[in-house]
Order: sequence, then structure tokens, then C-alpha cells
Amino acid sequence: MRAVLKDLNIYDTDMNSLIPEDSQNFAGIVEAEIGPDDRAGSERFSAMVCTPIWFAENVLTLKKQDLTHETFYETAFGTHYLFVLEYDAATIRQTIERLINIDGHGEWSKAAKRLSRHMAWEYDDYDPSDK
Repeated sequence: MRAVLKDLNIYDTDMNSLIPEDSQNFAGIVEAEIGPDDRAGSERFSAMVCTPIWFAENVLTLKKQDLTHETFYETAFGTHYLFVLEYDAATIRQTIERLINIDGHGEWSKAAKRLSRHMAWEYDDYDPSDK
């Protein structure tokens, strides 16, 4: 079994038709449908894709009128972020496909868990015993 990228969008928009106002100051939620190549179906993985300029201006800059857990100390964790120098749909797709090629081999549940280290998996905290 090999994991494959079955669909990829930003904000429910086709990435190839998305034209940001400033490609070097951009952020969006990328949603990847990834699943095993030997059967139908996929599971959703997501990440915040953003440029360092956007991140610095919107997360690391202290804004007294809008304090959050991310801006209060002018620091932030980077879990589930994909940093790009500028918005380029092809580069983002290639980066995610490269990640899948590295982490997406073997039994599907193990491949999905490895992928979830980099992208938020819709089943990240799912525990069937919690019913």
C-alpha cells in the first residue's frame, strides 16, 4: 500500500485558480485528501500554509487590541504549518506529495499517523474506546 494525494484545495478553492493579492504575504488552510492507492476513499489532512512575512505580521506581532494565546508572548509553536516564501500552487502540491512519498508507505493507519506529524489529520485524537 502506498498513500496518494487524491485532492488538494485551499479554502475550498481550486489552488490553481487562487490568485492572492500579495503572493509573498499570504496565508490559507490547505486541505489534502490522502488515501491508500489500493482502494477508494481518502481522509482529510490540513495545515496552515503561509509566508514568513504573513506569519510575522499576523502571529508574532503583538497587537494589544487582539491578544491571543499566539500573540501574547510574541512566540508561536509551528505544528501543522507549511511555510512557503511565496504562494505557488505547484510548489505547495509538490511539497505535500514529497511528504506523502516519505511518510506514506506501509499499513494505512501507520502511514496516516506519520503524516499527522506534519498535517492535522481528521482522526488525530480519535479513540474508538471513547464511545
